[in-house]
Amino acid sequence: MNMYLKFVKRYLLPYLIATFVLCWALDFLFTKLIVLDTEISNTGKINHLITSDIETIPVFGSSRARCSYIPEILSPYIYNYGLDGTSLWATCALLNIEATKKSTKPIIINFDYDFFAAIGDIKTYIPLCDNPSIKQLLVSRGLYKSYFKIPGIRYFNSFDYFIKEWLNQKFETTKIVKRGYTFDKNQLFYNAASFKKDVEQRQQSIREWRLDKKQNDLLIETIKSMPNRHFYIVAAPYHASYYKSISNIDAVKQYLHSLDSLPNVTSVDFCNHNYPDSLFNNTTHLNHWGAMRFSNELIKIINLNK
Repeated sequence: MNMYLKFVKRYLLPYLIATFVLCWALDFLFTKLIVLDTEISNTGKINHLITSDIETIPVFGSSRARCSYIPEILSPYIYNYGLDGTSLWATCALLNIEATKKSTKPIIINFDYDFFAAIGDIKTYIPLCDNPSIKQLLVSRGLYKSYFKIPGIRYFNSFDYFIKEWLNQKFETTKIVKRGYTFDKNQLFYNAASFKKDVEQRQQSIREWRLDKKQNDLLIETIKSMPNRHFYIVAAPYHASYYKSISNIDAVKQYLHSLDSLPNVTSVDFCNHNYPDSLFNNTTHLNHWGAMRFSNELIKIINLNK
């Protein structure tokens, strides 16, 4: 027993302490210099929202928001917080962070006709789970894990993602980013053949739109909790084939316009703007040229000086 205790004290314990210190140090440096310093990543965007004290007009939503709203066209105060693969669950969590600020500038929420259940890639939130709104989002969706707090281990299977995003920002290898707005270089040019396949697939997926009551209630509650902010809830353009794929499309339009009943909400639906195929990356996302047209048209409709 004495030999075992000596082994533990002399070798095992110092090894474990050194390993923990090394993991903590590497985790701290990786988080500070790579993860949180990469604003083109979803994590970097949320960190910007949490830490920035500059008064902005935030744009919230999914990847449709990310690739549709161009700050340089819309307003010098715009910052695009669009996150890939997210739903209103995540948007409302970000709104709760925005609500802690003293700003009175308007807020833009991009409206997706589909009520997505997901909140995006879980690795996005792991470095930020100390924030109460982010932790509550993860807990409420049953996604919070205790290992999210363990240095080193929490980034298992994520190192390559964050390093790739950091390199992408540093050298602009595949993406161009301007105040959160992002477009891929390889999607600058319209590919008629590829887009035709997207349209054909969309035409084969006719479905009925249904309201997600829980997400709707959360959105209404969050908007009501911020009476000093005016909300523009905007449905950026979809391709015509997408609109035709929803059997009860009028129900979606009616729901969107029903949000105007809230005193601090203005809804804007681009469903009747009929953008040509060449302005889309796929049937749900605009390409860069489509985003330019959309942003120029939107700024003539909404008042960002409220």
